[in-house]
Formats: sequence, C-alpha cells, structure tokens
Amino acid sequence: MSWRLQRAVVGACVVAPAVGCGPRDNTAPVLEDARFEDPSTLVLSFSEPIASVADIDPVTHFRLGSGFALDALGVTVYYDLSHHFWDGFPGSGADASGLWPRHGFTIVSLVEPGDDPSQLRLTLAYPLTYYVCDNLSLADEMEIPAGIHLHYAEAGFPRVTDEAGNPLADIGAWWVSASFSTTQPGAFPELDARMPIPCPEL
Repeated sequence: MSWRLQRAVVGACVVAPAVGCGPRDNTAPVLEDARFEDPSTLVLSFSEPIASVADIDPVTHFRLGSGFALDALGVTVYYDLSHHFWDGFPGSGADASGLWPRHGFTIVSLVEPGDDPSQLRLTLAYPLTYYVCDNLSLADEMEIPAGIHLHYAEAGFPRVTDEAGNPLADIGAWWVSASFSTTQPGAFPELDARMPIPCPEL
C-alpha cells in the first residue's frame, strides 16, 4: 500500500470509525428478557442494540403461544394464545380435546423499537386474557411445566438484526406459521434454554 493510500485510510478511520476500520462485530443479538407491558404489548430485551425494524413483517417472524410439557406422555402441547382453555388443559384431568378459540390466531400485528435501543415492543392483535393465565397458574400448582413462549423465525429479509447486521437466530421457528395447536415430542423442543414469559396483571 502506498503511503498516500495508507494515510487516506488512517484518516478515514479517525474521522469516521464506523466505516469498518476496527474489529468487526460478528456476535448475534441474544434475547435476554421478555415481559408484558400490558395484555396487548410484549417488550423484548436483547444483549445489544437492535437495528431498525421499520420494514419487518411481524407475522412472518413472530408468534406467541402457551405450552404444557406432559412428562407422563413425553410430549409438549402448544396452543395459540387465542385458546381460552374453557375445557381445561392437557394433564389437568379435564377434557381438553376440543378447541375453543375466541377468534383467529393471536398474531403479533406490530413490531417497533422499545424505550431502550436494545428493546423491541410487540403489539398483539388481541390482548391476552385471564383464561390463559389462570390455567398456567393451575398447571404450576399441579407441577406441570408450562408457560407462554416467544417463537421467532429468522426467515427472509428483512429480519431482526443488531446494528452490525448480525441476525437474531431462530427461537422455536418451526411453529411461527404452523397450525393453531400442535404436539411435539419431548419437553419444550427447540426452546432450550426456554424463557417462560410472566403473565401481566389482569
């Protein structure tokens, strides 16, 4: 490299270090916390600031569901959040064979930045109800592992990335665009380490 070119590169690094002169960030963002701000709003906290999500289709990438791990059967049953459990939940001793949704899928209808650069705020098309939370509490009393979980699919562009362009990895991506309910072998497959999301005050 000629001294003129070398001097120009060094000068650019001093004036605008973001052009890529230092070590590149190759570390993908990691979800560290997820909590309901209210029954319709979920706040996600990540390990680092997140790039703009203005063009992201939330339905393509996000889904929320309630899951119940039935040790005796060796399976986990997942339900869309729109299932109210009027007929009980698997393992509760009630007849949970019929599905009683109040509407269609409880989709994530909006994704936008949170109050902090490392946060995202997800808005649900329909608010979470006490039916779901009451049954999750009952499952806990019966020592049945259960909880609300975030499912995220990296999918196609645009996607969630950090400011360096590193994409958020899949989190139980197999269920983002699948059926209203599903049964999978094992305890919370592809959700390790799983992050149960606490219910909001209802």
